[in-house]
Amino acid sequence: MRYLVCFFLALSSLSASEFRLAHVFQDQMILQRDMSVPIWGWAAAGTSVTVSFADQSLTCTANDKGYWRANLKPLAVSSEGQSLQVSAGDQRIERKNILVGEVWLCAGQSNMARTLGGEAAQYKPLKARIGEKNFPLVRFIRYGCYASEAPLQDMNPGVHGKAQWQAMDDKTAMDSMAMPFFMGRKLFKELNVPFGFIQVAVSGTTQTAWTEKNILNQVASQAEKRGLSYDILFKRSQDKLAKDKKHTFKTWDEYKAVDAAWQQKPNGRWPGAGQIIQNYPCVLFNGQIHPLAPFAFRGLMWHQGEGGPGEQHAERMLANITHWRQLFEHDFHYMYGALARNTSSPPPLDPACTLFYRSGRNIQFLKAQKLFGYDSNAAFVDFFDCGNIDTHWGEKDKSGERFAVAALSKFYGKPQPFTGPQMIDHKITDGEIRVTFTHVGDGLQYTPSIDGISGFVLVNGKDQSWIEPQIEGENILVFKDASIKASSNIFYAYWGNPHETLFNSVGHPASLFQVQPGNYPRMKNSRPLVKFIKKGDKGTKLNVSHVRRHAVVCRAYFNPYRKPADASNTLRFYLPKEWPKIVVQFENADVPVTVSDDNGRRCIDVELKSNAGPILFFNADKKEEALESADLSRF
Repeated sequence: MRYLVCFFLALSSLSASEFRLAHVFQDQMILQRDMSVPIWGWAAAGTSVTVSFADQSLTCTANDKGYWRANLKPLAVSSEGQSLQVSAGDQRIERKNILVGEVWLCAGQSNMARTLGGEAAQYKPLKARIGEKNFPLVRFIRYGCYASEAPLQDMNPGVHGKAQWQAMDDKTAMDSMAMPFFMGRKLFKELNVPFGFIQVAVSGTTQTAWTEKNILNQVASQAEKRGLSYDILFKRSQDKLAKDKKHTFKTWDEYKAVDAAWQQKPNGRWPGAGQIIQNYPCVLFNGQIHPLAPFAFRGLMWHQGEGGPGEQHAERMLANITHWRQLFEHDFHYMYGALARNTSSPPPLDPACTLFYRSGRNIQFLKAQKLFGYDSNAAFVDFFDCGNIDTHWGEKDKSGERFAVAALSKFYGKPQPFTGPQMIDHKITDGEIRVTFTHVGDGLQYTPSIDGISGFVLVNGKDQSWIEPQIEGENILVFKDASIKASSNIFYAYWGNPHETLFNSVGHPASLFQVQPGNYPRMKNSRPLVKFIKKGDKGTKLNVSHVRRHAVVCRAYFNPYRKPADASNTLRFYLPKEWPKIVVQFENADVPVTVSDDNGRRCIDVELKSNAGPILFFNADKKEEALESADLSRF
């Protein structure tokens, strides 16, 4: 009964006998080329409906629930606007200026949902890099969040009614989600066909909110321990809502009554807005995804993970996408991205393995790629290196363009490296570990970090040490040490802001890996490379954005959601042993420094303002290599 009540309330302003198209079919939209294209809507039961587009005209009949559907045969690319005409007796609907090209669905949580305008306001370097925005053949529709307990047949009129397709230009582009903007622009330039993006991502959402009830229960039943069934997840959400102080309602049933009243006169903010209601199990699948089926699109661009849940994340991802493909009736392509690093601490100077929580989710993403199959139409794109101190990284241009290159390589017949090396196999013998990788391009590249730190940690029981790799052929690393035995392990990038020393031929850094399952010894302390010895404001954080053998980039970062602090900070930088002489630059000018001693370690102290630009430390004897590696426009 709970499901039925929610369903009818959500459609209370619509009638099954009202002659209409599904909401997604609007002026300026883009239809998918080269595949069957369903067009659907509602009318009085038994009504004959004719759908006409391009040179096709099809007739269908509304069923006993008023639903009708016609499937257009595969369409050719068209950059000239055409009309979609639908008629039933003397009633007629027309949608104008419709193009035919490539369409992608964009879903997930905040790092997908954040708009280009919002990212540009927070990250000034990104704003400077945005570039051209006028692309009338790149179009998008962005839907806000609506959480439904039952699968909706169409987008909710109160929340979604005003959403419309828009062509990219100087004004509208800022309202587009940032990563789809950068992905779409690059794909359009490469393929020269219209591109459309249906954007339904919602900030702060869990994977389980995007998953159908039966899929949740199916995956939960396969868990070795207690799985996250629908009932368990629903109770968790109820418990959170009962303790929440922001809402007047304390149960889902109370929320439904408030929502029903709002739906009658939807003025102001939707009362369910917030992370509790939108994270009840299945509600975003029901309210954001199901209403779009069976729309034809080329692929799904997905970014979600911070909200977890971590248990069986990879298995749930595979089951979820399999179900969505059945729902939409085509085997669409699937791309998903990594979570990013946290630069508030520098890479460790001592061999250390500490699993940052976002790295833990990335392990699940890599596991999912193995479950999908490396040669499948699913692609994991790593941009862990794009991160900063915030969950929301600023380099949305780089990550969006990597998505575009992944699509070109995997789905559009233009093979090229789009992500860093990923471990696919290993072999351990006494004294040696061999690790095999994919995504190497023309071959693996290894460059040690500061003071020759390799970034690879050899673990034998409680002992851990840095270990140097040797490259064999294009895609194999060989580690040799007399202490290596069957129980030995090697970890790479197990840190919130790890050393990046392994790359493919185009410079993409390798994904984290461990050669075999097993726990790692935790390190409580590691000598700092750089630290604050004075803060002008307690909200200021260290941002160590770039660490390479001959260059380090830092800045003092103040929470952008608070008033920026005009505060002075003192940063202490400990000189690497390999740097006999140091140069410090700020805004392309050398900063005078004095080398001093701190308990036997050479160091310098530098004054800098909160939220000032990046400061560059580099080895004076390797100036050319240092400046080449440190692109300050990124920071």
